[in-house]
Amino acid sequence: MKVKHLSLVLMGCLFLLCSTASFGAKAKQNTDPNKIQNPGFEMDKSGIKNQRVIKWSTISEKDKDADFTESGWTHSGKTKLTHWKAKDFTVYTYQTVTKLPEGVYNFEFWYANGDGAIDCYVELKDFGGEPIKIPIERSGSWIKKEVKDIKITSGKCTVGIYTQAKGGYWINLDDFLLYNQQDMQVVAEARQEKGPQNVAVINAGFEEGENEKATGWQHVSARDIDAAKRENQGTHSGQYKLTHWKDRDYQVYTYQSIKNLKKNTYTLEFWYANGGGQKNCFVEVKDFGGETIKETLPTNSKWTRVRIPNIKVTNGNCTIGINTDAKANYWINLDDFALYPGVKYDEAKPVKFIAPESTLAIKGMDISTLPQVEAGGGKFYNHDGEPEDLFKILKANGVNYIRLRIWNNPKNGICGKASTLAMAKRIKKAGMGFLLDFHYSDTWADPGKQYKPAAWKDLDFEGLNRAVYDYTKEIITALNKQGTLPDMVQIGNEITSGMLFPDGKLTTLASFNKLARLINSGIKAVKDATPVGKKIKIAIHLDKGGDNNVYTWFFDNLIANGATDFDIIALSYYIAWHGTPTDLYRNLCNLANKYKKDLIVVETAFPFCLNDGDGLENIMAKDEQLKNSGYVPTIAGQKQYLQDIFNIVKHVPDGRGLGVFYWEGAWLPVQGAGWDPNDPQSKNAWENQILFNYEGYALDSLKAFQIK
Repeated sequence: MKVKHLSLVLMGCLFLLCSTASFGAKAKQNTDPNKIQNPGFEMDKSGIKNQRVIKWSTISEKDKDADFTESGWTHSGKTKLTHWKAKDFTVYTYQTVTKLPEGVYNFEFWYANGDGAIDCYVELKDFGGEPIKIPIERSGSWIKKEVKDIKITSGKCTVGIYTQAKGGYWINLDDFLLYNQQDMQVVAEARQEKGPQNVAVINAGFEEGENEKATGWQHVSARDIDAAKRENQGTHSGQYKLTHWKDRDYQVYTYQSIKNLKKNTYTLEFWYANGGGQKNCFVEVKDFGGETIKETLPTNSKWTRVRIPNIKVTNGNCTIGINTDAKANYWINLDDFALYPGVKYDEAKPVKFIAPESTLAIKGMDISTLPQVEAGGGKFYNHDGEPEDLFKILKANGVNYIRLRIWNNPKNGICGKASTLAMAKRIKKAGMGFLLDFHYSDTWADPGKQYKPAAWKDLDFEGLNRAVYDYTKEIITALNKQGTLPDMVQIGNEITSGMLFPDGKLTTLASFNKLARLINSGIKAVKDATPVGKKIKIAIHLDKGGDNNVYTWFFDNLIANGATDFDIIALSYYIAWHGTPTDLYRNLCNLANKYKKDLIVVETAFPFCLNDGDGLENIMAKDEQLKNSGYVPTIAGQKQYLQDIFNIVKHVPDGRGLGVFYWEGAWLPVQGAGWDPNDPQSKNAWENQILFNYEGYALDSLKAFQIK
């Protein structure tokens, strides 16, 4: 019997392979090569937040409450260290490691943070050499920092974390590791801690068989049984793979029926690569006591891992089937199947509608990063595998509206004035509606950060108010001049905590007055720049789409302060952060009845996989983040999620639910299309939530937009 080297080790999430979670509180100190105590902050068992960081010390004149451990969105385990405070703060967290044998050491840690740092670094000192300071750059997703060849001669080393930052800045830290290079082999072996172990699939890597026939697998076809074969070239691992191919149109089905499984929730994993030309290609799981689970396989020229979680086996059986219905010379390779006990996902709870169904006027998508993607070589392919302009692909699938953000003066020009004018022409040429989202910043604006454009930073409030008017009018006038007037405009982006900080920041109820004045300046500019006989709808946008208390607090006070001349309440809703679908629906219904305004979900998304596409861990990368959502991170799960959000908005009372925008559904992981407009080397932490695979082929979930 031939054994596939490392095939199962390579399976599993990439972040687990480089996680240091196995070095720490989870291992006994006397056998652990990691010299840092409580390196993953797992010793805190108190719950969501704990002010005392066990085994670490804190120094601060007045901000000791700015460092704490908390659960949720960790790099690994259940707990992480956080530095955060609502007001400006300075804090230093440290641990001095003693009784270190003289030697050469390596050090690493993981972090993620927001905008607003004044000075932030991790340092190593007291080890007998010059202190080493590791600067912390902005990274919205977990990223690893490491230092090698540290010569420790003093028998000790202090690891310090310093943060001086503006109010609202946050940094999360996890999985610290300091080890002697003599223990490098132990560390390497721990990193290769085996991932999911196949417990059921026979001949999972097709290594056993006679000639082209693989032991344990069966093939069914009316006339193309020879299209399925075992081959020994271009495998994912080992010497053999399964291939479907024929020099004329063909249909073949390969399957394996598994018996005597324990009642449990399982996950199926496998690797595949294929060429264009499939009519209907999928892997399915059936006969396990629940509804058949089917996952379509879009074109992927490189080996790609697929996970199908939440297979709830109740009868001891399970059949894995591989279906290919394809044009001549289409090929698909499959390898390294594994079926193992996995994370149990909650079932989606149906939303009880209280209003009749209406037609969605808007089925939109935000594609603001498209110029970056195209400049980086990104291409898009339709469901037939043919290259095509993105606008044509979207329109063919039912998308009828495009949302673009606009930044005042971004360093790379993307989302700036010129870029927006060029994109507006493409939108109108495609015959689609156009929503323009004013951020009033040179970069991202959201509830945690609403930074003024650099050109406005020294303006007093009256000057700032005038700048909002002048800039808004300038953009609308320029768009009108080239015949691409937007159909809808957002005055600010996710302004739940205000905009244009600090002037427009909501710190007290009285501060709504300034915010209302800034919003009214933007609204007036839009109306003054709109030609007679034309109408641009005005939207006010918040996050936390499932929190009715936030929305009623905000709009009651905004309206009371004189900002009333808007048409639409716009919401962001992400199921991992913003409550259940029922929470969203209840909020929409309440807002429709209370304010008599139209409503749009202008941001939502859900992952089609948990794979990383560019080396930067994604915002949604773990089963634990989604297992309570009711949806699984597969193409089918993504499609169902989107269909359900559409249906929720369709059932808002009085037809007030205008539509839904999917956020950044085409943000391919290509060079130069990262999240940071100031850093061309930055990467994308969103690619597993787009509606195309990483090579740009349209997913089946894109067809959700065909809803009426």
